Amino acid sequence: MVISDVHHYINTLTKAFHNSYIDLNYDDRNVLSKCIKEYVFSCLYNQIIFAHNAIYSNKIKTFTKKCEYIRKNIKLLKFHNYKEKYDMNIIVNCLNGFEKLYTPYQKLDCIINMFTIISKKYKTDLNSDDILSLLILGLIMQNSNTIISSLAFINEFEILEIGSKYEYIYITLLSSIVYVIDFPKK
Repeated sequence: MVISDVHHYINTLTKAFHNSYIDLNYDDRNVLSKCIKEYVFSCLYNQIIFAHNAIYSNKIKTFTKKCEYIRKNIKLLKFHNYKEKYDMNIIVNCLNGFEKLYTPYQKLDCIINMFTIISKKYKTDLNSDDILSLLILGLIMQNSNTIISSLAFINEFEILEIGSKYEYIYITLLSSIVYVIDFPKK
């Protein structure tokens, strides 16, 4: 399934409801359209995440165990000082919000917005090392057991344009997860 199939289904449902509720004003129709989209994606998302949790169960277990290990030995990270330098609650809260979103673009926009908030709060431009380091620390602190499935969900839709900000964030998230999974135990 590709995202165009989902959008086609959403558009068909929206048109059916628009014809049924002809008396609704423009704003109410938009709200209804958004509700339909959220409903379809939530059903689809929950089914895909359930399947991915089964497929990636070993990687998920490894990831959560490594998160626990690194949290207990945080000084092993070369960039552990970021934990004191930046408000990690912003990152953890954003990652928690990421888990609750249903569309690939909503999820990736959530991460993009998180870095915009951090840049504004600390009046700094984050470079790629900062972004990667903050994501790794945030993932370790959050210790999500669905982040791998969420990234697989995003990948299912093949929507990321080469060179886009969405591709960059997706690859950075994926790299962060791989970093944690491959982190050596000492």
